[in-house]
Amino acid sequence: PRAVKSPVSGAAFLVTLRVGLGHDIEAIAGPLLDAHMARRQLIGMTTARQGMAVDVTFRGALKQSANVEQLVKTLNRTEGIQSVELTRQPALED
Repeated sequence: PRAVKSPVSGAAFLVTLRVGLGHDIEAIAGPLLDAHMARRQLIGMTTARQGMAVDVTFRGALKQSANVEQLVKTLNRTEGIQSVELTRQPALED
């Protein structure tokens, strides 16, 4: 299988993570997101699964070297992260 690379340098994406209650979102996901994203901003947070989890959404730009498939797989294998969604968005304005 071929790796999926970032389609466009600086492409904007929404990354939505479902994290079990009791986990520090920044501690478990921050380093992984920072390794693949040039910049990111928290844009939303909501409870899920009858309050047993939190859905957190970041908007940001992927690094030119980012491997989208690897980012999703790595986040998904991380203890405490229950699901991962990555959606391309219109370009970020500087």
